[in-house]
Amino acid sequence: MTRFSNPGARSRSRAWIAHGARLTTLAASIALLVACADLTPPDARAAYDAAMSTPLPDAWAAAADGAAFRSEWIGFDTQDELRGLIDEAFEHSPDMRVAATRVEQARLQGVLAGAALWPTVGTGGRWSNSLISDDALSLSGVFASASWEVDLWGVARAGVGASEARYRSAEADYVYARASLGAAVAKAWLMNLEAAREVGLLKQIDDDTARQRALVKTRVEIGKASEAELTQSDASVQAAHERWLNARQGREAAQRSLELLLGRYPAAQIEVDDVPALFGDTALPAVPAGVPLDVLERRPDLVASRHAFVAAFFDAEQAKAARLPNIALTTSVGYLDTRSVALRNQLDGLVFPVGAKVTWPLFDAGRRKTESAIATVEQSEAAAQYARAIERAMGEVEQALGAEREFNARADTLAKRQVSLERATALSEIEREVGRAEAFDVLAKRIDMLHAQIAHDQARVAMLAARIDLHLALGGSFFDEHDRTVAVAHR
Repeated sequence: MTRFSNPGARSRSRAWIAHGARLTTLAASIALLVACADLTPPDARAAYDAAMSTPLPDAWAAAADGAAFRSEWIGFDTQDELRGLIDEAFEHSPDMRVAATRVEQARLQGVLAGAALWPTVGTGGRWSNSLISDDALSLSGVFASASWEVDLWGVARAGVGASEARYRSAEADYVYARASLGAAVAKAWLMNLEAAREVGLLKQIDDDTARQRALVKTRVEIGKASEAELTQSDASVQAAHERWLNARQGREAAQRSLELLLGRYPAAQIEVDDVPALFGDTALPAVPAGVPLDVLERRPDLVASRHAFVAAFFDAEQAKAARLPNIALTTSVGYLDTRSVALRNQLDGLVFPVGAKVTWPLFDAGRRKTESAIATVEQSEAAAQYARAIERAMGEVEQALGAEREFNARADTLAKRQVSLERATALSEIEREVGRAEAFDVLAKRIDMLHAQIAHDQARVAMLAARIDLHLALGGSFFDEHDRTVAVAHR
């Protein structure tokens, strides 16, 4: 059997092989050039050095335990009620919903930036039976095309890096917002505990003052006291009653503040269970504060600020690279119907064109140069913002450490004073029973004791609130294991 050769088919095969070889060589060359673009962002230490002109100390100036910080432990025993309130706030707070939408926006911006690294692929076709052609060849057929803008200088990769850094910054902001909300709820819970106790104690003072007034009135009636003393006693009753009313108003304000944090209507109806153990005289254990350098890696707001600085770094690199030549590759494959074309014998039905385009604007009135300068200035601004965040964080930690020391000393002094007044009141009661003291004096000592109890409760709440502030300043979380995991993952 005779076999006939097909020179056209062999020619097309050789052309396809040549196309493949050229594409392989071109892709390898481009990959080598792309790999040369260095876009390594600054790490935490480099970012600190770029932002700050002074080194971090090895230890806190205020006395602190240098052991490793425990982000899950506030520093005092908490109640299930508080955990439930914080969970409720996390679920219903509008601020949390706003922060969550910002994280999602940043994530989608990252997806959008990443799309620039991939080729664009499309398909299409053409058919016409018109006898009058609108072009020279009047070709009909179908095709698929692809184009790829070669990221030779790292423009697209810098955009991806900036978007990723902004996403991490937004997520760290979200974590810090949750921690701040948890701290606010914990302090509002403490304020409600203290306000409820104060209302009860001031009610006792109000009642005891009224009893004193009754005793003075009796003494006036029997001629042992003057009208001036009775008038003074009336003023004391009115003052005590006013303090009680003011405390009730303060308690309602504390209730509304907590309800707003929980996402409830501020009706001043929330009730919290008393926790006598929090108002005892037991000193709080020292918080292991770690070292200042750890705070840079642990505090979500500092992590967010550092990633914002990294995003500005990528923006500056992207603006610089945008001034360099731009290269784009195009290719397509398709089938053409050449029956109506005069040169159809010289055209293959199956085509595979490849092309490249290089653009380099020679004159744009300084637009790209100015954009690069703006990005560089914005990077300097981001460094200054990071420095300000670091200084604020260090100040908050030192302030919280110092405040805790002072509040501990004040609470200890008031606790001793309260014990002394309780003993004095008990002794006066014994003296009254044996006729060596009058009921008026016993009530006076009891009122002093109740005032001391109020002062001690206020000092304890201030001390516990300072502990919460210290926990937040050191980068702690509030019963939220998920957020701690996210914060660590995005350092």
